[in-house]
Amino acid sequence: MNNRAFSKIGIIVILVVLVAGGIFAWQYFRVSKEGIGDQTADWKIYTNTKYNYQLKAPQDFWNKAKPSAWVDSSNDDSIWFYRGHQWYIMIDYFPDASFYNPSLGTELVGWLKENEMLLDNYQNLEKPNFEIGGIPAVRMYSPERPQAFNADRIYLIKDNKLFQIQVLADTDDENSVDVKDVKEICNQMLSTFRFIEAEEPYIKVLSPDGGEEWMAGKTYDITWASKGIDEVGIDLKLMNLDGTFNNSWKIATVASPKESYSWEIPLDQSLASTYKIVLIGDLAKAPPAGVVQDESDNYFSIIYTPMVELRDVINYYDPNEVNYVRTTGIIVGLEYGDYSGSILLSDNSDYLLVAISHATIDHYKDILAGLQQGDKIEVQGNPSFTSPKVAGLKEKFNLPQDLPETIGMLTLDLFDGIKKIE
Repeated sequence: MNNRAFSKIGIIVILVVLVAGGIFAWQYFRVSKEGIGDQTADWKIYTNTKYNYQLKAPQDFWNKAKPSAWVDSSNDDSIWFYRGHQWYIMIDYFPDASFYNPSLGTELVGWLKENEMLLDNYQNLEKPNFEIGGIPAVRMYSPERPQAFNADRIYLIKDNKLFQIQVLADTDDENSVDVKDVKEICNQMLSTFRFIEAEEPYIKVLSPDGGEEWMAGKTYDITWASKGIDEVGIDLKLMNLDGTFNNSWKIATVASPKESYSWEIPLDQSLASTYKIVLIGDLAKAPPAGVVQDESDNYFSIIYTPMVELRDVINYYDPNEVNYVRTTGIIVGLEYGDYSGSILLSDNSDYLLVAISHATIDHYKDILAGLQQGDKIEVQGNPSFTSPKVAGLKEKFNLPQDLPETIGMLTLDLFDGIKKIE
């Protein structure tokens, strides 16, 4: 009985120890795991848009190239990550140096040996001794020497480019944090380094994209959206009515990231309704070399004058600028002579006086002779306004009704100002 009792007690003790140990272990590992966490979770991501790599850094780091600013995404060849007065990591690629541009299939260690870049303690190295961002690399400790930092050097090859990463190994800067903290932060930063897939470059015309009427002599904004472009060539293309090519003109070349260009349309630009803007994005300054392009989805027009409602002509009057507009109306009054002429138009609710000056009356006499009351015509000219009462329009045109106090007026100083609408 006693043996049995002791056996039961022993079993109970063992169970208690196992349970307690399990609880302790669970608590220990659970706390440890929670304590580790991702210490870089709230760090900011730096993206090099030229060479397509990223790494994370604390939010109080800054870029030597942009003092007092966080290390924003850029296309710089060399990046220095600073905190306070102390640099932590430098990433370099020198596009014009042959050492940094090995040929396709070059083996890293052999390339370093060939260029005498292996330090004394690493002469027997036969294969990469480090990995960063999933890429084999060589990491070497370089002690301080004249005009050289006390740092770790990391070399790796990606897409026939050799990148050098220098990592601070020690510091005597009294303004810096202690060495242990420096190494910990640098290693955490290196653990986040990775290459990313390059975004496909593109360009897209936004305006004019079809249906617009742009007036010769005026200035308009050509706009677009783009990514991965070094500069944009802007061309004007004229098409024939059957869709075949007619002609093209070079407008400008604009450096990115600008995505608009203010174009003053020449007064002598051919008037047509089959124009398109063609944008050619040049990638020659950043890999891959080449071009991407886009053009207006549909045709836009270049005109002398915009078409407006008869009642709106008066709104285009500007005492400081010569404008031109087009409108249509029914002839309710017509008179002309050797020195001038005038037409009163109506659209059943509003009126417009068309004035023909001495300078152009000889040109319009034959046209006027073919017109009569009730005809519908299109006119274009310089807008202004007049007082029918002062001008005596009711009496001049023998109208039964009174006219408004003020109506719009078009002065025909162009030779294509009247067109009869059949």
